[in-house]
Amino acid sequence: MRRLPFPGGRKRNESVLKAVAKDPPTPPEGPKQVAVIVPGVIESMLVLHKGTPQETPFYRDAVKLVKKKAGGFLLGAARALLFRDHRQLNAFGEAFSDEAFGALAMTPAGESVHPLETVISGAAESSYAAIHAAGKWPSVGYGAREAAELAGRIGGDNVFVFCYDWRQGVVKVASLLRDFLKEVTDVTGAEELDLCGCSYGCQVIAQYLYAGGGDKVRRIVFNAPAWQGTALFRGLLEEDKEKLTFRADAATRVLTRFAGWELDLEPYARLLPKRLVRETAYAMIRRALLGGLLYAPGLWSCCADADYDRLKEKYLDPVKSAALIAQTDAAHYGVMRRIPEVLAAAREKGISLWAVMNDGTALMAGDAEDGDGVIDAATGSGGVCLPKGQRLPEERRGRTVSPDRRYDLCDALLPDRTWVVTGQVHGQSFWDDATRGLIADLLLTGKPETTDSDPAYPRFLDSHCPADGVSLRLTGRAEKILRPSEGPRQAVIRNDSERKRVLVLSATVEGLPYRISKARGLLAPGESLPVTLAPEGAGTAPAHGEIAVRFIKCDPLPLLHRRAQTFRCGEN
Repeated sequence: MRRLPFPGGRKRNESVLKAVAKDPPTPPEGPKQVAVIVPGVIESMLVLHKGTPQETPFYRDAVKLVKKKAGGFLLGAARALLFRDHRQLNAFGEAFSDEAFGALAMTPAGESVHPLETVISGAAESSYAAIHAAGKWPSVGYGAREAAELAGRIGGDNVFVFCYDWRQGVVKVASLLRDFLKEVTDVTGAEELDLCGCSYGCQVIAQYLYAGGGDKVRRIVFNAPAWQGTALFRGLLEEDKEKLTFRADAATRVLTRFAGWELDLEPYARLLPKRLVRETAYAMIRRALLGGLLYAPGLWSCCADADYDRLKEKYLDPVKSAALIAQTDAAHYGVMRRIPEVLAAAREKGISLWAVMNDGTALMAGDAEDGDGVIDAATGSGGVCLPKGQRLPEERRGRTVSPDRRYDLCDALLPDRTWVVTGQVHGQSFWDDATRGLIADLLLTGKPETTDSDPAYPRFLDSHCPADGVSLRLTGRAEKILRPSEGPRQAVIRNDSERKRVLVLSATVEGLPYRISKARGLLAPGESLPVTLAPEGAGTAPAHGEIAVRFIKCDPLPLLHRRAQTFRCGEN
């Protein structure tokens, strides 16, 4: 595989894209296939022009900003530690927020404070082939990686990315999506389209369906749908920072993976006093959210529906904010409270629906009921449950339970067509080649039909990214099931990093009747270390456990890491 060029002298980010094959893909047999990607919030606006002609995505300069503000943070931290005085630390958080998120500010009229222009607009300019030829991919993006995967299968001219300003809210953006899809069919001549949404993009698609769209849609894959909103707003309800249990390691994980950097900041964050990071984070988030709540419908579209009425009453004036309230009411009293009905109606129309969820990996909000601060882990990590008291047929129960027994999707609306990806940051399953391949297969082929039908895809796949350092995969079959009757299984520990070497120290098995061979070695980027898993003991009952790899990544600060992945032991 070769790396894609970045025309126009654009700086290359080595971890951004994996290339499609040199030879153009063979067109699939049958009707023309056209796929449209509706990305999430971060990827929806590819470029912000902050009053200058230079392309400056607001998140690209975050590292420089951290360095620039580091002195203020250290002074504030020292003052907080010595004198219990957090004022300087709070000032740092507010200043950081103003600069980092200032480009997203809106006026009371709902217009951008800074001239805003998305890189691509219109179907012809939004195809994978056109964007790539112009060298306009951002430094991050679910849309970029997913588009590359799909382009390798059906051709770049048949893959489109819908780019939008999420601050306008799902109602407005969904109307733009309707027009965009019509333009795509006009440009391509396709009779049907396949849609792939991620995070906020899933809300946009749901609103599009709710408004009567979908007549020419064949299949939809929802990747980490954010139908439940985010818990980050809850800390604003009573101006009580303790209600926002912000986690230092979580924040750095979001930065590391959402921004596409291979910085692995988590170990460094764990060295900082938690209360200092929490204090700064609260000041930063509060400053950023309060500024947007007054003018941006899109922030209200991210708000958890359970918090909406209380937040609206507190922060919005019925007269001054009448136009904003009308838009936010339309989203919350409409699609967000009718997701089960919307999806059921789509299935009745003949649209095939699939969902790929994460397992509620604790992230920014860090509390038990909102695992990653974006989607609700209590409802199957974003899955919409059936009404209280209703259950699926008995034969479906217990067949979609995650390895750690935390999530039982038998209550979810789409249990037969739902995969749970273990360990992924919200919406970021594109890091994982197997998961990305699964999404493409579901979108383009509609197979497998249920989570139980194809052993090539485990129901609960471990996601990983370069920042994770290593992963462990069984060889021979892409699954997470160990069968003692088959004897020893071969596996590999792989260095997922695209830039850094890792020193594997050991591997251990916990909760499974297996032992693992000695694992130790220095791995270059992309290298693998073979290991053997041998049955041990006479136990035949199904079991769930994990295999943990201890390693050191060759960072400036070489800290010890532990990467654990779940497996199931049984004959079925």
